Amino acid sequence: MQNKPRIFIALSLLIGLVQLSAASTKNDVVKITLPNKAAVEIKGEDIYKHNVDTACIAQNINRFFRYYQTSNLSEIMKQSSTSFTIKEMDGQILSSTSTNSSVRESSHQLLINNKEVEEQIISSENFDANIYYLQKHQLQFSNKTYTYILKFDTIEQLHQIIDDELLGVLNQLMADIKNNKDQDYGGKHIAKLHYSVSDDNSYKRQYEANKYPGDQIILSGNTGLESVKNAWVASFELAMGLSFNKKGIRKNTYNIYYEWQYDFSNPDKRNINQFASIGYRRDFSKDPDKTNAYTFKLGYLTNKQGNMYEDNTLKFGVRKSLSKHIYIEPQIYFTEFFQDVMPSIKVGFSF
Repeated sequence: MQNKPRIFIALSLLIGLVQLSAASTKNDVVKITLPNKAAVEIKGEDIYKHNVDTACIAQNINRFFRYYQTSNLSEIMKQSSTSFTIKEMDGQILSSTSTNSSVRESSHQLLINNKEVEEQIISSENFDANIYYLQKHQLQFSNKTYTYILKFDTIEQLHQIIDDELLGVLNQLMADIKNNKDQDYGGKHIAKLHYSVSDDNSYKRQYEANKYPGDQIILSGNTGLESVKNAWVASFELAMGLSFNKKGIRKNTYNIYYEWQYDFSNPDKRNINQFASIGYRRDFSKDPDKTNAYTFKLGYLTNKQGNMYEDNTLKFGVRKSLSKHIYIEPQIYFTEFFQDVMPSIKVGFSF
């Protein structure tokens, strides 16, 4: 009976370490919406180390124009939303998406993909339909420092991006971010920034997504009261979780729990049963200001006292927060292959 909880805990830690490794390489992102409703998105491991290379942007847009003039890209763009990725011919692929077609020029290749328009998750209080505009097409390329994604609807918008004055504005904006001149945005704790450029080439910050409380280790505790076999049991539970942020929302959290459950069915003795559990929390909200999270938990009886539970008892529960600290958690207890099923419902307080 002692091996199963160890397997649960080891599996949970393995999943968490994999997610933490992936999170450690996530890019910082600066998105800049331009006056013509095109956008430049710049991704890198650290947006504060280097200035944007506008020569690189102009060079690759001009390269794209050559592809455009010698191919049927205009017809492709009329048919669907399309993603264009420029890669080097040495085999270093800059996009993992499957290609529908490609065009080659000397040492470069243009990969053409149909793409879904990305879902944008933003805070309702910051929403501005004129700023958060979904473009039909995107052109992506990379250098040693950053990945650049140019989002646009028409070829004319790309021509406007390589205007010398506008490229200078992009350089200045990124330099100000690097030098931390925009003191209001919180310094180097910001993972995602969104700016807009006006017709007079001035710019302002529209939105930010903080790295915290994003990818992090969370330690918490819970107390609860539930009815099992017509008897009341109280519990105290400790939890450790690895939480992963997406655009300001704590989307995915992987938890391990250890619970001490106090059985009051015998007035002469206070039996304590102990459970080890793993859990997955998913927030289905699309608004950082509103939470719609459910936690799915699977637990195993690691230490048994009294006759409340059989040996090798497992439990499965779904937790829903009713407020910041109060939750409700319907559960079922069962032995192997869902034998001896016992339903229960727990109401608890988290801290």
